[in-house]
Amino acid sequence: MKFCRHPYYPARYAALAKDRVRVEGDSGEWGEFDRNGTWLEGPLRHADPIFCRWVTGELIATDCAARAGEE
Repeated sequence: MKFCRHPYYPARYAALAKDRVRVEGDSGEWGEFDRNGTWLEGPLRHADPIFCRWVTGELIATDCAARAGEE
């Protein structure tokens, strides 16, 4: 699973499927959301809905995975 770091918040987003996103915070909390940012499971209950849609986009997910080693 390849993560993209949110540009403004200390969270990392990864597309699990074209309609499911995993978000992990810096302190280890996590949550899973649909592509519109609606909470599905996990202790982390807030996600940026626009970034969820951005990360689940096919071209974005491919580009993010290709750049994952840059951090």
